[in-house]
Amino acid sequence: MLCDVWRIWSQTKGNAAWHEMAIKEIGEFYQNGPVPGLFRIRLNFDGQRAQFKGRKNLGAMAELPHPLLALEVCSTIDCLCMPDDRTCGRHMESGLGIEVYHDFSASHHGSGPVDNYGKDGRRAMDDDVACGDLIRYNYEHCFDWCTKWMPVPSDKKKHLGTFGANGTYIWRAYSKLGDANPRGFPVVGGGRDFQRPTGSNEIYAWRATHSHLPQLEALFVPCYCTQCRSGAVGVCKYRHITHSLVSGLQSEIFITHVAKSGGAAADGSDSD
Repeated sequence: MLCDVWRIWSQTKGNAAWHEMAIKEIGEFYQNGPVPGLFRIRLNFDGQRAQFKGRKNLGAMAELPHPLLALEVCSTIDCLCMPDDRTCGRHMESGLGIEVYHDFSASHHGSGPVDNYGKDGRRAMDDDVACGDLIRYNYEHCFDWCTKWMPVPSDKKKHLGTFGANGTYIWRAYSKLGDANPRGFPVVGGGRDFQRPTGSNEIYAWRATHSHLPQLEALFVPCYCTQCRSGAVGVCKYRHITHSLVSGLQSEIFITHVAKSGGAAADGSDSD
């Protein structure tokens, strides 16, 4: 198995818009290059709600299976809106035409190889500083240093194991709204808002597989048994566990845009 490592430098604090932008770029990179038949992306993250597990991230995720550069009129039968009028909140954004499986650690603190990879560039730059070479710590300089000096994982630190880094480092830089950005780095937008899926804080597996509707399937916890990995979820012998918490809820959730959020979230969160 080939494992590349992506690191995107930015002065923007991690948020759902940043996350969506990164997933789209990574998906398009492999879809249009090394993996032209790419049909599914599997994501594993911790439960950080502003960036990975909030309504904004889940809403954008529901649109990724939608075909690239194809907007739809909403599916509401009695809606009279036009294709360029998306105020009804049931239109879909351009996606990737790729299914997305998004799993979260039940402890909300997932750790593993990705935590280690994230420190590679910073530690290498720290070593240069210790040797007397001055590095200005902003996202542009970090990007420039890493692209020049770390094109591939170091032989001294191979990250052995199932997800050991044996491919290349792929470095990117994102700017934020309002910055001068003379080099023209991609700009992280302001993001969009969506409805709050009820009980989302206690659901640890989400599936976006519907190319015609912005819809998510919710599981209590993910399962990696042979049946689930082959797509035969209905005969999974652990289904009574994976679906236990959502059996009394709506296991398929239709995600809609909201004009402006207010008040406390349905899942107990007052933010995302």
